[in-house]
Amino acid sequence: MNKLKDIIYNKNDLVIVLVILVLAGLLIWNRVEALSDYPKILIANAQEQGLLYGDPDKVEVNPGEDQEPPDDAVMYAVYINPGDSLQTIGGYMVSVGLFPTVSDFVSLIEDMGLSTQVKTGNFIIPSTASPSEVIDIIIKPGL
Repeated sequence: MNKLKDIIYNKNDLVIVLVILVLAGLLIWNRVEALSDYPKILIANAQEQGLLYGDPDKVEVNPGEDQEPPDDAVMYAVYINPGDSLQTIGGYMVSVGLFPTVSDFVSLIEDMGLSTQVKTGNFIIPSTASPSEVIDIIIKPGL
């Protein structure tokens, strides 16, 4: 009798973990369809309330900007990490050729009074953008 009691006592933790895993797996498997339909439900509710305009499957990257970059423009992707200093961001801009020097970037953004408004994320910047346009792009939320 003691041997059976010892076996149950020793294996009890493993059995409980396996039961919890099986129950969690069954619950997720049972609800996966409802979870995948959730975005469709949100879109339908937003359309009913009049919050969505146009086709929800087509998202404008830059709403309100009708201008397309010229055909000869090269698009640069610049990623700004959280905590990057202005000098580091200026280094990114110099490395892709948008500014001649880091100090030009830093002095322009400080003169514009936007040094604390730089956002983090991935920014797509055309090679034909003027320095002030580059600053305008990086103070809006990135992709």
